[in-house]
This record gives sequence, structure tokens and C-alpha cells, in this order.
Amino acid sequence: MKLLIALFVLFALGVSKASDFSCKDAQSFILNFTQADLQKLRIKEERFLDLQLFLESKPSIEQLDISTYSYIFKDSPYEQLWCKLKSQSAIVNELKVSVSAPAKSCADLNRHILSLALHEIILAPEKAPTLSELGIVLLDDKKAFGGGQWSSSNVTFDAMSNMIEIEAVRLLSPLWLRRVGGMNYCKIISPKGARSLISHRIKLLKGPF
Repeated sequence: MKLLIALFVLFALGVSKASDFSCKDAQSFILNFTQADLQKLRIKEERFLDLQLFLESKPSIEQLDISTYSYIFKDSPYEQLWCKLKSQSAIVNELKVSVSAPAKSCADLNRHILSLALHEIILAPEKAPTLSELGIVLLDDKKAFGGGQWSSSNVTFDAMSNMIEIEAVRLLSPLWLRRVGGMNYCKIISPKGARSLISHRIKLLKGPF
């Protein structure tokens, strides 16, 4: 049931495959807005191949246009997706709207990307195991205090005998900070990394999936 709910949310965002999920989708997801409010926004994404240029970039919001930035980090047990996004509070402040639901976390993003990857690999949802049955444990976000700490931290994949713990990295800056206020940076598993991890866990556990 949890898997089906996760998939419904992703389909509502217009994402039908894990491979289609990007930082632009991550921006929509973390806001946790109603569809009506999301439709007011124009979200775009610039994908960097150069790490230094990515680290120097800063997401922005101008009227209803939100610019996000992404980078794929491959030097990891499972490929990572690094997203530079705007925070819920920054966009609420710009839109002058009230929200009743809190923003989603980077760990929430990991859960959704992994759930969608699971659906891609096992086409029959009723036969799909849960992430917990695959021994995948999603820890709360590791909080970075400053851009330097976020830049130097990576998603943690801590493999044990019967499980693997995954810890995303998040930087959330308050609105009052000059130039860097209202940022929400996430380091999460990439769609490719999620498919690789799910496939590895299924093979390792040799379940009847």
C-alpha cells in the first residue's frame, strides 16, 4: 500500500519512470504544495557536467520562475544526484500563499526515487517487496551547516549483513541570510543508483519477487 501511494504521488508530479526523475521534479516534490499552487510555478533545471561550476551556482526565484541546478556524482557505491533547490519558505514568501503541509526532506526524495525504481524493475506492484523487506533503511537527513560542509559531504551507504542504511545530505538556509537565504540543497541517490541498488538487494536476498 505504501508503494502504491508513493507511486501515485510521483505520477501526480508527471513522473512515470525513475529515469525521468530530475532535480526539477525534486523541487516540485519537496515543496509539498497543492497541484493548484504548483501550476503557478515555472521550474527549470540546468544540469552541470563541471563540478566546480555546479558548486558555484545558486538557485533563484524571480516572480514565478525558479531556476534549479543539478550534478551527477558517480564516484560512489551507488550514483548520486545533487540538487540545488529553493526552500518551501522562500517560495511561499514569493507567492504570498499559506501552506498547511511541511516541506518534504531529502530522505523523502530518496524514498520516492527508490520506490519508483522498484516499480520499474518489478512491474506487478502486488508482487513488489517493500523497501524495508529489501533491507533498505532510510535515515534522517544529515544536516550540513554551510555550503562548504554540504559540498564536502556525500550520501552515505552503510551496508551491513542484512540491510543497507542510506543517509542523504541536506542544507537548508534561513531566509534572512544575504545572497544564500532560502536555499534547500539535497544530495540523494540518483535514478540510476536507485535501480542498481534495488537490483542488487533483490539478487542478494533471492526473494520470490
